[in-house]
Amino acid sequence: CIDFALKNEKHYIQENYDLNKSTLTQKFHRFSVLPSLSANTSYNLNFGRKLDAFTNTFATSTVQAQNMGLSSNVMLFGGNKYFNQKKINKLSFQKNTINLETKIQVVKLNVIQKYIDLLKIQYQIENKKLTIENLKKFRKQQSLLLKNGRLNKIDTLQTTIQEKIVLGDISRLKQEYRLKLFDLNFDCGFPLNREFKIKPLIIICQNCKVKLNEVKELEILGIDQQSELVTNKMAQNSVLPTVSLGGNLSTGYSTNNKDFTKPGNPVKPYGDQVNANIYESIGLNLSIPIYNKGEYFKNKQSAKYISDYYSKQKELKESQLALKKLEVEQKVKAAQENILLTEEILAQKLIIYKLIEATYFEGKISIIDLEKAYNEMEELKNNLVDLRLEVLLNSVYEY
Repeated sequence: CIDFALKNEKHYIQENYDLNKSTLTQKFHRFSVLPSLSANTSYNLNFGRKLDAFTNTFATSTVQAQNMGLSSNVMLFGGNKYFNQKKINKLSFQKNTINLETKIQVVKLNVIQKYIDLLKIQYQIENKKLTIENLKKFRKQQSLLLKNGRLNKIDTLQTTIQEKIVLGDISRLKQEYRLKLFDLNFDCGFPLNREFKIKPLIIICQNCKVKLNEVKELEILGIDQQSELVTNKMAQNSVLPTVSLGGNLSTGYSTNNKDFTKPGNPVKPYGDQVNANIYESIGLNLSIPIYNKGEYFKNKQSAKYISDYYSKQKELKESQLALKKLEVEQKVKAAQENILLTEEILAQKLIIYKLIEATYFEGKISIIDLEKAYNEMEELKNNLVDLRLEVLLNSVYEY
């Protein structure tokens, strides 16, 4: 079930999305050092009255103009922003990887918990079936004693009623079992109504081992600390100068650009204008921050707070992890001790029940006293099952 559940992609929709996104960000970050290249164009239409410089008179005219260009820019030095951002992307990828691993542990634990719930219900059903068989045998003995006049008929009716109550309990447990089975089938990606037998687990396989949440939370704290410190360092580096290299190529065309050497002053041809108007430029840009309102000192002090905060958080998480380990170990130890004690008490209760049963068939006690002894014995059996399953559940954790 664990193998099938781990392959069920619907458990990891968010985690896979985050991991794929951080993988893509990390992959394409290397292209950020390449120069940018942009193309631009504009078209203008001007119309209205305009002063003719040659005739010194106003005339109505319509002028069309188009500008085109290419521009490029590359950052030569930006305060190590590229390398710091690369670290942040890597840390983000590591965090998303751990989140996926944590979700895998959650899926494992859910399957194990549902398996134990099903196993517990299955034990209860089997125990109830044994109770039915015992009640039927008991009723036969009652019938013999009833014929001999040594038993009251009310007792046989009481046993019949008890048998029906147990049958009702079995029906309820079977319904609960099916609902739990639907959940397990859903986790495994099976058809919801799939039937299978739940076998008792004796040895915990390595694939069933689950890491405590605190282990992964401690790893994520370390990554968050590094990420915040790198981000803080980028903010501190804002006081460093930046150097960039830029280039531009542009040209244009206008209907106002006329050839006055020819009769009628025609507009110069489009190709001639584009070739003649080509403008090229290249230059270095140096930007030196002079005053940034104390942000550098603020971020430097903030870095100390970040380190102090995460150090305390790690200490707290390590203490919680140590506490959880002791709790798990103590639960297993206490449950194992209680199992031995309960087994001893159950063996003694069984002897007592047999004696009370014999006394009952001699007509010396009422059926109420017999039922009380039987219920005490059944309660001990259920407690024993719960203790064994508790040991099983706490045995899956690894540190």
